[in-house]
Amino acid sequence: MAARTLHLLRFWPVGRVRKIAYSNFAMPVRENFPRFEDIENSRPDALGAEIVLDLQKTPNVFFSPTNFPNDLARSGYQREGPTREFVSAVREAIEWARRELLLVQHANSTPPSDALMLSRRGLNFTRDHIERLRLERILPDVLLHNRIRRVCIDIFNTGHHQAAVFEAFRILEVAIREAAGYGPNEHGESMINDAFNEKTGGPLVDAAAPKSEQRAMRFMMVGSNGLFRNPRGHRDVELDDPKEAAELLIVASHLLRMVETRGAAKKP
Repeated sequence: MAARTLHLLRFWPVGRVRKIAYSNFAMPVRENFPRFEDIENSRPDALGAEIVLDLQKTPNVFFSPTNFPNDLARSGYQREGPTREFVSAVREAIEWARRELLLVQHANSTPPSDALMLSRRGLNFTRDHIERLRLERILPDVLLHNRIRRVCIDIFNTGHHQAAVFEAFRILEVAIREAAGYGPNEHGESMINDAFNEKTGGPLVDAAAPKSEQRAMRFMMVGSNGLFRNPRGHRDVELDDPKEAAELLIVASHLLRMVETRGAAKKP
């Protein structure tokens, strides 16, 4: 493959910027996007990842996002200039990389320079991280209860969705036991049913709520344990959809907050 040249920027100790010719830059981009049209139809994360991986080969080199689409079109694809779609695709890819904190403004650049460099995260980025970043978009950890986030977020982000859901509802069961003041030998459906039993005045029943709502709360807590936790504790249950798993972690977080509210109200 003929060598291609892309103009990049390097800051020298004196603080001045000059262009250098860096041979064969963007070759892996060409390997994964061999046609000009492939760039135009690319996903921002897919193209952005390849740009970051290319830059890792020369971590001291950084570039201008303003000039990069033109340079890539001319040096990488032997075109006189990029199309509007090409420019949009490349800049979307760069914005994705910046949003994921893979690229940041260069430490020594000052306006009007827009030079970028790899961040610490960008230096350690691999293709295996792409799917994890996609999963993080599906499940913003701000929606999770702290107890569930600490245990489950890494399990979820590594693709173990079933295990993450099981752990979340296990945490919920433990929280119910603690809030109700039960001993360690109390567990499962019977324990949850007793804690929210409106007929016997269970310790987590909201005495101010109508009977119908008290009963609905008991059904919801017992039902969530039976439907979302127990099957995963006793047999293999496939959970391949990360969106479904994310929804269940959010459900568990909401139920956990309700349990804590009832536990706080129970205290004298």
